[in-house]
Amino acid sequence: MVATAKATRAVAAVATPRTTRSLSAIHKGGRREPPPADPSHDAAGSSNAAAAVDEGSLAARHLISADPRFEAVVNAHGTLCLRRGGPESGSAFAALVKTICFQQLAGKAATTIHGRAIQAIGSDPPTPKAVLATPHATLRAAGLSDRKASYITDLATHFSEGRLSEEVLRTATDDELVEKLTAVRGIGVWTCHIFMMFRLGRPDVLPVGDLGVQKGFAKFFGLGTRLPKPPEMEQLAQSWSPFRSYASAYMWRVIDVKTPGS
Repeated sequence: MVATAKATRAVAAVATPRTTRSLSAIHKGGRREPPPADPSHDAAGSSNAAAAVDEGSLAARHLISADPRFEAVVNAHGTLCLRRGGPESGSAFAALVKTICFQQLAGKAATTIHGRAIQAIGSDPPTPKAVLATPHATLRAAGLSDRKASYITDLATHFSEGRLSEEVLRTATDDELVEKLTAVRGIGVWTCHIFMMFRLGRPDVLPVGDLGVQKGFAKFFGLGTRLPKPPEMEQLAQSWSPFRSYASAYMWRVIDVKTPGS
């Protein structure tokens, strides 16, 4: 079974935790019309965007085939597009530093503290070398908690020693990434999963620890108020692979919740 024309008419961007812009791509009769030219993107960027849209369409068709209940969801919310982090979006290290700064804080306060931390580090975007050259007391004075300051330093150490790198993040398997990222103090499985989905664009991530996804499962599968446990979620989502990231994004849409951190 394939998505209907209505199901593939809208391409909704699941770009970042705070982005809700739509991509200008229209699907008719199963063929994708190219989006209008964007002078702010080079040829490589346009190619990456088109590939992401194509993957979103493929994911929608697969999910509908795996479970017909997805047809109504795709009809309502369109074809989703996970973001690929490219050179224009900054380094993965900088993104992880920002993620740590934003943990357990409201948006405005987190933005302020993140800005002060970058100023204290003296490098924008921050680099592992610059972080390691910044005294712990200086990071604390910027408004970071003692734990967050140590987390950022530990992250910088992992990159400096080669345990993490842009190459590792690009080439490691999903399981290897979870192992390597969660080895950093302050990065748990949830943070790792969300980073893999929205910064790295990994298509087959199932964030079983996310409350919104759990609630989406409960509504999608008619479980009432009972939230499924991770093993049950893994079992229920077996047929969604290799597009469980897209399915998870639809679970947020099912309960009208934007992506985490929005």
